[in-house]
Amino acid sequence: MAGFRSAGTLVKIVFILVISAVLFHLIGFSTVSWSHAHSADQYGHRHITYLGLWIACDPHCFRLSPGFGWFGATQALETIGLVAGFIGLILIVLYIFINKLAGNRTLFITSLVAVGIAAGSTLLGVVIYGVHGSALSWSFALAVIGGLLYLVTMALMLVHVSKPNAI
Repeated sequence: MAGFRSAGTLVKIVFILVISAVLFHLIGFSTVSWSHAHSADQYGHRHITYLGLWIACDPHCFRLSPGFGWFGATQALETIGLVAGFIGLILIVLYIFINKLAGNRTLFITSLVAVGIAAGSTLLGVVIYGVHGSALSWSFALAVIGGLLYLVTMALMLVHVSKPNAI
């Protein structure tokens, strides 16, 4: 029988963690405060420029082109991480809530791989950005939290898979 109530405690924790990871990562990914910089114009008016992965604001916002080098690598890795996180979440939902797929070991392991890719890509992306960026801000922090939650989720999924007769 499929459903949240019939799922094991560890699977329920994994489900809640992967939802949290995707939400933290999505908010961090899409917002404009990965870092900020203070500057002054020729008249001495101070400005704060906010920089996200896709948009910068100073005080008007403008779209950033897909980057090259370290910034492009960050954009690519964070995108891969977010897509993999969504895939992992969808597979866990199928594993828990669809009768024909409930308890399917292959589906769970596939979800584990997707969450692992999300963890690795997200954390590598924030490391690259963190090494090159300055004045890191809350969007960056949310992406870091999302990556760490993916990592914890993956570890708990490994524990679940390693238990005999757990799946």
